[in-house]
Amino acid sequence: MSSFTDHFLRINNLQEDFQSWHFQPGMAFGSPDLWWGQRKPRPCKHEGLDLAFYLDQHGQSRSLPASANFGPLIDGIVIKIFDDFLGKSILIHHPNYDQGQIYSIFGHTNPLPHLQAGCKVSMDKSIGSIANFTPKIHGPLPHLHLSFFKLSTDLSPLSLNWSMLSNSGKVLLVDPLKMLYTKFP
Repeated sequence: MSSFTDHFLRINNLQEDFQSWHFQPGMAFGSPDLWWGQRKPRPCKHEGLDLAFYLDQHGQSRSLPASANFGPLIDGIVIKIFDDFLGKSILIHHPNYDQGQIYSIFGHTNPLPHLQAGCKVSMDKSIGSIANFTPKIHGPLPHLHLSFFKLSTDLSPLSLNWSMLSNSGKVLLVDPLKMLYTKFP
């Protein structure tokens, strides 16, 4: 199990029940379709991974607890916090990983009240919870969106927004599933 998953299970008291993450079609990186509602095509391929379900010890699919807490996958520094369509997004720079070129975004969150740009964050500490919103009839359930990427040196991370992730030639998306299952020191 990864450092992120170990911490996630511990702070949400799921260690005894959790067997593995469970992904429905449309939740994975690069998916062309939505995973909720009528599963229509996305305007662009999914730029990350959505964590909403896990398999319990009996192989049953379970939703993550409402307002589940989470920490970063890798130690880093918060660059900015900005609105998204279900909550807030947290942009983190990871200067001690991959020559300092990796960034992550956690989407659809409620950041901890003290969290702000410039805060150092570590894998073993919570940075927020999954935004707890009332799902619309054909809308998504509460979930944690995770994106990893490298930025072109001529693009300021402060100018980054969701549309730039998949529509600018200056962002190289990285499959978060690989990161999710990595044990970081």
